[in-house]
Amino acid sequence: MTAIIDALIALFRALGFLPKEDAPTPTTTTTPPPSPTTTTTPPPVPADRILFPRGPIKTRGPKGQDLGNWDNLARWEPQITNAVKEFGNAYGPLLLACFSVVETGGNHYTTGKMTGTPSQVVKGGGNPPSLGLLQIVCGYHGNAVPGADCMTPEGQWRIGAKLLTQWIREQGNWEAALANRWHPGTDPGSGYTPQAYIETVRKLIAEVKATWPQTPTTTTTPPPGKGNPFTKPIIYDLRNDFGMYGISSAEASKIINSRFENRDGAAPRYIVNHIQDGTTPGSLQWWARGAGVQASSTVMANRDGSILRIVPEQHGPWTNGDTCNPTPKSAGLLALGGNPNRWSLTLEAEGKPGVSAVSYTEAQLRAICWQFADWMIRYNLPLANVISHASINTCSRSQCPGEQNMLRVLDELKRAGFA
Repeated sequence: MTAIIDALIALFRALGFLPKEDAPTPTTTTTPPPSPTTTTTPPPVPADRILFPRGPIKTRGPKGQDLGNWDNLARWEPQITNAVKEFGNAYGPLLLACFSVVETGGNHYTTGKMTGTPSQVVKGGGNPPSLGLLQIVCGYHGNAVPGADCMTPEGQWRIGAKLLTQWIREQGNWEAALANRWHPGTDPGSGYTPQAYIETVRKLIAEVKATWPQTPTTTTTPPPGKGNPFTKPIIYDLRNDFGMYGISSAEASKIINSRFENRDGAAPRYIVNHIQDGTTPGSLQWWARGAGVQASSTVMANRDGSILRIVPEQHGPWTNGDTCNPTPKSAGLLALGGNPNRWSLTLEAEGKPGVSAVSYTEAQLRAICWQFADWMIRYNLPLANVISHASINTCSRSQCPGEQNMLRVLDELKRAGFA
């Protein structure tokens, strides 16, 4: 009987119904799935509306007064963005919103509500008077947009958007548009000067943008333990802020794309310091509209102490490819081969060359030092790799950025511990 059972078992094994005698019993091991890696990606700033902060406005008004609450502005979206879009997106809608903050704290009616009667519309001085959210003189400009009612919030945004678009194109940039058309001279009612108005708008824009998710400009991160000793300035980006400088979105794209794509395989090894010999709006307009002009920069440093990002760092800007009778200071850059822009991070400072004296404003100097320190830390660059445009081209750029400007920047970086 045992023999029969053994024979049956052998048959079943042969047929595969039972495991072979020497086959180990399989062990079931459960490998836990890898722990999920949580990566937090900040949400993008919505394209169809302005993302305002919440709560009180920290920036003070032109006369030091309280400007109210950001919620007063947030409630008007997407009317603001739609109005600016209607007239060609010549500037970021945040600019128009900040004008309203200065004018009325974002209030159209004296009640502070979103609806009201014509008699409740905020009224300023003058004859005819300025009215509403943007204090538009409806007696002069009420018919600027057919079908728009100057006495309503939507009409105010549409008329204001058209006027500002028209005046920026006429004057070249938003500051000139404000000083010469929107708010010419000192207002007899409020006492605001154009310059105080402009400074307040700049601070309001910076306050809003400081709360937006920051898009990294590069994957390069600072080495552990190294920090920037200079205070980070207000930073604008030409992709979004082109209207502040009197150029269109298409013109901004032309400048941003004037570059060596991905540096043609090179990488940032040198920082090259430049001077515009003019203003940032003027330089950008020349780059965008000048016949045959092909130019750009990684950033610009403005006299108000702000930085304007132009060409993303992973690409090579078209700023200093004009090698002519170079000095030994640029020998290392030129030895890398090819166009020196491929190896350069470039900064164009607003203003005139500092030849016999430093021509930077104090705020501008601090912004330049912050930017150079940031690059030196993230790209591990020594101070010897911070050079002037003049060291690449002594033929036509011998005063770029000017000897005193260059020496002052290097001195500040040395004092901060860079070597």
